[in-house]
This record gives sequence, C-alpha cells and structure tokens, in this order.
Amino acid sequence: MAVSGQKWKNRESGIELLRLISMFMIVISHVLMSLCYTSLYISDNGYVLPIYNTSSDWRIITMVVIRHFGNLGATIFFLCSAWFLIGREKVDKKKWLRLLLDNWVISVTIFIIVLIINGGEPKLNPGYSFFPVFYCCNWFVSCYLIFLVIAPFLNMIIRSITQKTLLRLVVFMIAFIVPMGYVLHKTSFVSPLLVWFVVFFAIAYIKLYRSEFADKTSAGIALFLAGTAGLVGTVLISEALANTAGAQTIGILDYNTDSNPFIILMAFGLFILFRNLKFKNQIINYLASLSMFVYVIHENIVLRKCYRPLIWKEIYSRYGYSYILSKLLLVSLCVFAAAIILSILYDLTLRKFVAKVGDTLYEAGRKIYLRFEKRALNE
Repeated sequence: MAVSGQKWKNRESGIELLRLISMFMIVISHVLMSLCYTSLYISDNGYVLPIYNTSSDWRIITMVVIRHFGNLGATIFFLCSAWFLIGREKVDKKKWLRLLLDNWVISVTIFIIVLIINGGEPKLNPGYSFFPVFYCCNWFVSCYLIFLVIAPFLNMIIRSITQKTLLRLVVFMIAFIVPMGYVLHKTSFVSPLLVWFVVFFAIAYIKLYRSEFADKTSAGIALFLAGTAGLVGTVLISEALANTAGAQTIGILDYNTDSNPFIILMAFGLFILFRNLKFKNQIINYLASLSMFVYVIHENIVLRKCYRPLIWKEIYSRYGYSYILSKLLLVSLCVFAAAIILSILYDLTLRKFVAKVGDTLYEAGRKIYLRFEKRALNE
C-alpha cells in the first residue's frame, strides 16, 4: 500500500521489489482471466480461450498455472505488509481513511472519464463505482482495510501468550484451517481474511522467535521449490486424470484459492529470499509505495469488465492466438505499466488533496465519536 510520511525511503528494497513483483503477478492473472472467461459486456467472436477445458497443450497447462498467480501475488503482498504490521499497537487511522478515500476517488474518476468517453451512458451500475468497497468490487482492498483495523488486536493476542502457545496456535491453524479452506473451500467457513490470520500468526512467530529461519536463503529456496512442485504437480495430475476420464473440464481451477497450501509455501519462500536481498533503491521503493493504487486502477470494475476483454477481442481479430504466452506477457506488461503511470499521476495530482480531505473528515469524525464514547462510558 502507499506509505504515509515517505517511510518507504528508508526501507530495504528487497521486500519492496517483491511487493512490485507480487502486483505484476496479480495483473497477469487478471489479464488472463479476461482472456478465458466470457464478458457480459463484450460480444464473443471466438476470442475467449477456455483454459478450464481439458487439454494436453502445454501452453494451456502453463496458463492454468499462471491463473494461480493472482492468489499467489495477493498472499505475497499481504506477507510484505504483515511483516511491518507485527508489533504495532494502534491503527494509523488517518492513513486508513486516506486509503479508503483513495480507492473511492480513483473508482469515481475512472467512472466519470468512461462516462464522458461513452457519451454519457454508463457502462455498468454506477453503484459499483461509487461504493466499490461495499460492493466488494476489489475484494483485496476490502479485506486489507478490515485487516488493518484488526491487526493491533491480533498483536495484543500475540503479546499476551507465550511462545509455546503461539506455536500451538500456528500449528493448529495450518493443520486445520488451511486444508479445510483448500479442500472444502465451497462449503467451509474459511475466507481470505481467516487465511490472512493464519499467515499473520505464522510470520509473527518467525519474526519474534525464529528470525534466524527468515535469514536462511536455503530455507526460502526449499519452501519455494516445494510449493512450486506441489502447485505444478496438482495441475498436471488434474489434467491427466481429466483426460483419462474423458472429462470436458478440469477441476483444479476450483482450488485456486488463498488457502492453497502450495501458494502459501511459495509466498513464504519468496518472501524469505527477497527479504535477504540487502539493498536500497529509491525508485523501487517509491513505485512499491504506489502498488495499492496499481491494484485499484488495473482491477477497476469498469475497466476489467468492459475494456480488458476488448483488448483480447481485438488481438484475436487482428493477429489470432499464435504465440499466445508471449502476447499474454506483453499485454500484462502494458496494463501494468499503464497502471503505474496512472498511479504516479494520481500521486502527483489528486492524492495530496484527498489526504487533506481525509484528515479533515478524520478530525470531525473523531470529535463526534469521542462525545459518543463519553456518554456511553457515563463519564
């Protein structure tokens, strides 16, 4: 997320670089999603490439693996943020409100621009753009905002229990919640937010009690390779079983969830590897501080439903799908670069004004709440 007070300037750039890479993973997964699922707002001239159908084509199988990059990138991004949230006793309320308003302003701005381009006719229900958090148009942002509020209370729990108790809690959550969320994700109570609790407690245990483990590059390599082998292996086995059974579709994409244990292993492995890259680069740190804006812009509901599929439709009509993996990479890089440029423009123009509005609203809301609190406590 964007870091207030330019704290990003003094951070090690290894984690910040990983934050940027995780955002690109999310972008390429979302761009691929626009390719393989039909849009209600774009007529299908055959451009949709249903990768969920059974196939022995290595390019399709590769794209099935790439579809998992969205949840992998989200988990990595959260890990990068969680590392710095451990031990914090309070929510930075002003920064929280700024992030909420940034999300709203970007969403409404894109809606207005598209409305003007479209001759005054909205592409989608305006409510999606004016209330993006409440409609969960960006689940990641909504989940992140909720977690920021809860994090200090989780830190209180961590401080109040012993190392042994925290270890037992982590082991129980990994052994019970992660498998249930992976195998029974459609019927169980496990949500992305609950999985983040598991990840937070696990990384907290490592940071507070086993920091030497996070310093071992070999540990990062082992975790990453184990997770990669598990992820690719399950995709290959699923494709093989589907082909053998004569099934029309594969089921492995149904298990592309935040609670996928192989994704979690890969995320922890990459985090350890990049954390041990000791260097500082102001450009990387600055761009990483805008990464949440990159997410909000590229995954804006109007752009992702009405315009990203249109890119693939035009590519298919003009050039076909030869060298499809190269085209996927190229389109993803273009979308990523465009989102970064727009994030920089937002940072240089509207962001300061939005921050001032947010601070004003915070002070007004704080006074109202303190009066309520005083009465509620009979003080």
